[in-house]
Amino acid sequence: MRQRNVKNVEEKMRTYTCLLVDATESRRGCWREVFSPTGELAAGGEPVRGALVADGEGATERNDAIGGNNAAKEYTGDDTASESDLLTCPLYAELGCGKGRFIVETASADSAGLYIALEGQKSALYRALERAAPAKLPNLRFCFAWILDIRTVFAPNELSGIYLNFSDPWPKSRHEKRRLTAPAYLQGYRDVLEPGGFLQFKTDNGALFAYSLETVAAAEGFTLEGWTDDLANSPYAAGNQMTEYEMRFIALGQKIHFLRARKQGGG
Repeated sequence: MRQRNVKNVEEKMRTYTCLLVDATESRRGCWREVFSPTGELAAGGEPVRGALVADGEGATERNDAIGGNNAAKEYTGDDTASESDLLTCPLYAELGCGKGRFIVETASADSAGLYIALEGQKSALYRALERAAPAKLPNLRFCFAWILDIRTVFAPNELSGIYLNFSDPWPKSRHEKRRLTAPAYLQGYRDVLEPGGFLQFKTDNGALFAYSLETVAAAEGFTLEGWTDDLANSPYAAGNQMTEYEMRFIALGQKIHFLRARKQGGG
């Protein structure tokens, strides 16, 4: 199910400037700053590109698209809350957010978490931005990026959780290293997750799931917490947010494979 290309997608994406941030190496360890209305936190630092616009031409229109300059207050639910509160919020990332249904629903249901959605296909990302903007979620940001090594984007122990939903299976043996659950990728996830942080994986592809079960179970620093070959009829179905693909697969009677692993404690 390939995403159709959106005409003039780059121009259209500019409508959602304040939902977009750059996944640059300089942002490592500083991701919470992009959720601050001023672009900086109590711990200090310069304003960052992608933070909410505080003033200037077009500020009101652009801020209204994602919740306005009161985003920190809306996020905490406390008008007196300090931006430094953001420093303690759990931070999660979805690698390959597609058209955004999963991450928008997940961020909507969890006002206590901060969410970064990464997607390397511009047309899919544009659809995700379209979906996210009306929700006005101050705890969600998007990045246009392919992640080859997650350690170049996030700092050690920076993330509380990573979501991998319906990743490309790369079925040919010579492409094994491209699978997002290949050992090299898992090493990167382990390094950027905090102790106790989770890796959550869903797929409709049985061969990819069997491979992923094997690699995750063998991965140093991870404990396989649980898995199922039929997510909809498992204890893990409670609270499960579905992607667009997942909804289609369920409608066709296909079973969804699921696993969750946690980084072992102690660093």
